[in-house]
Amino acid sequence: DFVQLVQASSPLHMSAKQRSVLTYLLQAPGGVASCEILRQVVAADNAEPISLEHLQVLISQIRRCLQPGYRIVLDAGVRYRLIAPCPPHGKGSAPRALLTLHSAS
Repeated sequence: DFVQLVQASSPLHMSAKQRSVLTYLLQAPGGVASCEILRQVVAADNAEPISLEHLQVLISQIRRCLQPGYRIVLDAGVRYRLIAPCPPHGKGSAPRALLTLHSAS
């Protein structure tokens, strides 16, 4: 969903492959996806297969952009999980942006 991606990231500062991975994790039930699925998603969106090592680099790059409280963790060495902070108890505030926006200066 394009709206989710814009709320979650600064698309100008992410590669197409990074956007593919983050978009998939945003839409995946529970924010969980296997390494193999994420590799297939990137390959399908960018017409080139990637190695597990390349996926690890992409995840590392995405992690550096996450706002405090958000994390991407590797579960059991075979799947990644996007974890968002819990909203303050009893507050109905809108969710914070997922990724840090960088100025173009």
